[in-house]
Amino acid sequence: MAEAVAAIGLAAAIITFVDVGGEVLSRLREYRSTTQEIPRVLREITTQLPLMIDIMERIKSGCADGSLSTDTQHALSKVVEGCRSQIILLKEMVDDMLPASTDSAWRLGRKIYKSIRQEKNVATIQRTLESYKTTLTLYFSQRSKASITNAAIESAYFEIPPIQVSRFVERVDLMGEIKTSFANTTGGASHPKTVVLLGMGGQGKTQLALEYCRRARTSGEFQAIFWVDASSQNTVARGFETIAKRISHPGLVFDDSESQIAFVKKTIGSWHIPWLVVFDNYDQPDQFDNITAYLPQGESGAFLFTSRHTDSDRLGVVIKVTQMAEEEGLELLLSQSKLKRSDSNVVEGKKLIQRLGYLPLAIDQAGAYISARKLPLELCIQHYDERRETVLC
Repeated sequence: MAEAVAAIGLAAAIITFVDVGGEVLSRLREYRSTTQEIPRVLREITTQLPLMIDIMERIKSGCADGSLSTDTQHALSKVVEGCRSQIILLKEMVDDMLPASTDSAWRLGRKIYKSIRQEKNVATIQRTLESYKTTLTLYFSQRSKASITNAAIESAYFEIPPIQVSRFVERVDLMGEIKTSFANTTGGASHPKTVVLLGMGGQGKTQLALEYCRRARTSGEFQAIFWVDASSQNTVARGFETIAKRISHPGLVFDDSESQIAFVKKTIGSWHIPWLVVFDNYDQPDQFDNITAYLPQGESGAFLFTSRHTDSDRLGVVIKVTQMAEEEGLELLLSQSKLKRSDSNVVEGKKLIQRLGYLPLAIDQAGAYISARKLPLELCIQHYDERRETVLC
């Protein structure tokens, strides 16, 4: 009987928190849509509440499906009850602080005065809720570590773009260097392992990163892999939007890209499974105030950057991606052009890839051009000289 009463109490506290928290969140969003100036503590709460509501829904689901034991429910009930009492206090303060369309001039003036006095109290509640959230997040991350299989994680969290040259030629030394760099680099909660593929355009950095991700997934080296286009702040924001949709609870709504980024950083940073985030095309560091502000923190994490800019070397271990080795370039050319490896093709092929500067992208495009026109290699250099822009389009 006592167990049933405790379960009902936990469910009631969760329902209250979700309902009242939703009202507070709606109120803050409404206020934020009408003003540019919103106190920092209220901005933090608009980021914090969706995460806490999501956690409460997960506890509620666990109670309903029986995956949470009676002892666990009892342990969580004290934290949930604390959350419930704090959210009720917060709603009262927010109602006292924020203007409403029906307020008289006298009431508006009174709210302005109250908001100054209440801001410290709101900050105290925000910190208390944050401590509760940390406790609940730690519980669920530990529970996930024990119950989620590697296969399930791989299936759910493998987000890389479907771009690939039709015939990838393995660059053995570079692939091995990436793997070794991650294995030998010491990371920590505040400084996850970071590797930077640095080189000029056309050297094949993106394809190397893609192939490494595929192999890391197959080998189980990383159980969650995400890809972000780091060309600009806008593309990074879109990348985090995609990640947020994949890892959040269905129906979770974010106010803006800032709250999505904060959610992704906190969520991924709490995981105990090995995870990797790739930041591709980080070629213009001056487009960002601080790229590290986008990086989740966690002992299980790692980052892989591709960049043309030498300033990127400050981010972590640098692997310089330069031209292909002669044999690698020849293999790519013959494979892409669908030509046999004859003595004459080897001789002419070596001449062509040398002319192309051993650049993987240029060799790949030249091979496609040869294949499409069924051109013999001995005539290709002539065509290349006459139609350079067409061959490398």
